[in-house]
Amino acid sequence: MNQLEEAVLLATIDEGGNNPVQKFSTIHIAAACGVSEFLIYEHFVSRQKLLVEADDYVAQHFRAQVLALTEKHLPYPELFSALLDYQLAHPSWNGFSLNYGHFFPRYGLDKAEEEHFHELVLETGRRLFQAYQFNLDDFGAYQVFCFFLRELFSFAQLLISKEIIDTPATRLNQANLVLLGMGQFWKSPAKAA
Repeated sequence: MNQLEEAVLLATIDEGGNNPVQKFSTIHIAAACGVSEFLIYEHFVSRQKLLVEADDYVAQHFRAQVLALTEKHLPYPELFSALLDYQLAHPSWNGFSLNYGHFFPRYGLDKAEEEHFHELVLETGRRLFQAYQFNLDDFGAYQVFCFFLRELFSFAQLLISKEIIDTPATRLNQANLVLLGMGQFWKSPAKAA
């Protein structure tokens, strides 16, 4: 990926994460990058392909964060809090994921894109759940990790928008609620902190 491509993706994430879906504008992205809108479409072909590439960019960075934290063997509430901190440090990325992320059911992805994102979610979920010794089959790992992502990103957005006050107790309560929600899928019991 060259610098211009990355700049366009970052501007797309910023545009998509800070505006309602109906206000998304490639004109704003082009202006932010100092290029023509034509150049964006020449490279990314369509608005949909641009959004898919931006979603993949966010997903790959988030995946790296999940895997790095998994290696630290943090207790689950600390892992949840660390991933929440990552989302809070990237508010437009969080908003973009809520608006365009593949872990929410979306229409418009072609078969190859669907397979790519399915495998990305599945593999990341598998690695995370194996590290915490949660025994899930592939269907469960995919479904549970999507649930985890939706809850994490939605909660992060409430903190970003200051609709909920960020306290250690609030984080622990949310971490435990998410864990309990995931618990119906475990083949072995999971315990809240």
